[in-house]
Amino acid sequence: MVTPLSVRRPLETAYVRRVLFALQVLDGVTLAGVSQGLKVTAAGLAGKPIVNSSGLFVWLQEGNRTPQGVEIEPGELPFLKATLTAAELHVPAPPPPDQRPRLIPVELAPRRDYPFGAGVTGVRGTLVRLGTENPPVPVAGAAVWLRWIDDNANGTTWADAPTRSATDSNGDFAAALRLSPAQVPRLDASGRVRLRLCVDRAALGTKASPEFQQSPGRVADARSPFVWDQFSQP
Repeated sequence: MVTPLSVRRPLETAYVRRVLFALQVLDGVTLAGVSQGLKVTAAGLAGKPIVNSSGLFVWLQEGNRTPQGVEIEPGELPFLKATLTAAELHVPAPPPPDQRPRLIPVELAPRRDYPFGAGVTGVRGTLVRLGTENPPVPVAGAAVWLRWIDDNANGTTWADAPTRSATDSNGDFAAALRLSPAQVPRLDASGRVRLRLCVDRAALGTKASPEFQQSPGRVADARSPFVWDQFSQP
């Protein structure tokens, strides 16, 4: 998930007059900063980013050149690759003299092999679609996230978790539920969190799975694949 923000923390004094923009890479599950083990490149710029003392990836101005996109390769880290377009970056070159360089936070989605810590609620699973052949066909490249019931709202109000992931070439994914301290998910009679899996397949739109339950503070493997054909409108 990408949300451009104005820079609110000081960049190194030596670079502040020449900075084009900065990228803050975050673990999408814990929101901790990630600055090691990544390969981060900006198309359209000749220079490589500088990793400053705050763990930000900082690009310096190159005349009137603007970034045409950014790619974040996680290497051996348990995250999915992230790609930002020029429109998502929205970086003018050079920045207006009265405007501080932009800080763009990017959350890396977890891969299925992400080592979830204690207290995290989520599910590992596989997304498939039914075809004319057996076995069912894996669905790759679909955006996935969890939907939960907000117990602070009247009635049954489903809310989307902010952490979004994607299926890999085998249809495998890991989806986590990240809540603020003030948010209270609705539980069933057995004390399990009531959830649905939402899937966005671009041109095919967004659908949600039938409701399922998960023990809070635990990431479990789904007992069977999630079947796109059994999903309905969210």
